[in-house]
Amino acid sequence: MFERLIAATFIIACFSALPLWFLARVEGRVRFVGGGAPWRCTVERHWLWRTKTDVYEPTRIESLEREVSYKTRTSPAWQIRFQQGDQRTEILAGVSTDRAVVRIAEQLEAARAKGAPIEVSLPAGGVYYLAIALVVIFAASGAFLAFSR
Repeated sequence: MFERLIAATFIIACFSALPLWFLARVEGRVRFVGGGAPWRCTVERHWLWRTKTDVYEPTRIESLEREVSYKTRTSPAWQIRFQQGDQRTEILAGVSTDRAVVRIAEQLEAARAKGAPIEVSLPAGGVYYLAIALVVIFAASGAFLAFSR
């Protein structure tokens, strides 16, 4: 019985390894916390295993619209850009097709201009939740194969 449990664990791990690897590389929720004098913005980027925190002192915050080309069509996508002196920093790892990015950039710029504290989050995209679903489906498939005999 113990050997069967070890074999089942191995099968489940093998089946879910590839989607888990994919999930570990997809950016999840991004949190913006700003305030203080001088106004600083802390950006927390969340991935599956880690969280990366950066602190910026932006002089301007804007949303950057880009055109993303797919096989047969082109659609708009957005990034948040922090300008610090002559340096411009794109915040999101990839471009987002979610229009909420523009709203968050406007909220951050309004708070920066007033010197007011703010805390907003950009939720994880659909690809992040798709990757979670793939991990669950592949692990369940492995469990079904392991325990079906």
